[in-house]
Amino acid sequence: MIAFAGGQIDTDTLYHENMHQWWGDNVSEGGYRMTFYKEGLATLAELLYRARSAEIAAGGPHSPKGRAAFQASLTREFAAIYRSGGSFWTGAPSNPEPFTLFAGSSTYARPAAAYVALRQIIGHRAFAAALAQIQRRYGGGTITERQLETAFQRWLPVQSASCHARLSHFFSEWFDTAYRRGGASHRPKITGPGLAGPGFYGGRCRLAPSGSNSAVSRSMVSTLPIATSTSPGARTVSPGGWTWKLPFALRRAAPTASSRRTRRRGRRWPGSCCTLR
Repeated sequence: MIAFAGGQIDTDTLYHENMHQWWGDNVSEGGYRMTFYKEGLATLAELLYRARSAEIAAGGPHSPKGRAAFQASLTREFAAIYRSGGSFWTGAPSNPEPFTLFAGSSTYARPAAAYVALRQIIGHRAFAAALAQIQRRYGGGTITERQLETAFQRWLPVQSASCHARLSHFFSEWFDTAYRRGGASHRPKITGPGLAGPGFYGGRCRLAPSGSNSAVSRSMVSTLPIATSTSPGARTVSPGGWTWKLPFALRRAAPTASSRRTRRRGRRWPGSCCTLR
């Protein structure tokens, strides 16, 4: 139950607090140092609300202009956070100070921006599917930082040791690193495709070009979910000290009548405040 003093609340706060029914209540943080996990997702809900408002103003979720406005809104929000200076990046979200726990950027804006980047890295639909999977697995209990990061690692569109290691480094930069004052060079170096900053894919972690016959192509990043073949031929690698069971092949899931309806409507978990595209 959500109660508001005086019976009134602004819409941003409503979305934020409603998100906590899933992130913080149904799946609670595994400890004090994980406060950023739930507050970051609740702040993401505020960004999604603004994106949805922009989408509706531009023609709605079923129009190309509306969908473009949705994405453009999130891109602008990320850029505004990423260019922050001063002391914005000086606190590591996973190592909070008690007196700033519920007042600092390391609890709210920084992890929210990380989730926006993560959505770009693994794909919009895969991000929503990963969240739903976390709810199914950890609902009614708690989640640790390692469990959270492992859940998203499973949805990387390129299941290679180098990409897993890069995503591990992404989490370390955004969740675990305290930078010097000033921003600019003193902030995370890994962001997401289409966002401010260096992006994610490159070097030994690459997406195949659009139209490629490779298992995963650049055009698939925003059109996941994917289906995975985990046997036979599955192999095990250990990037970042963790063990991952990698699929022998990745392929796009064959569309069904149900998935086509879901694609038209946008994806949401039951009772959710926010559609995740």
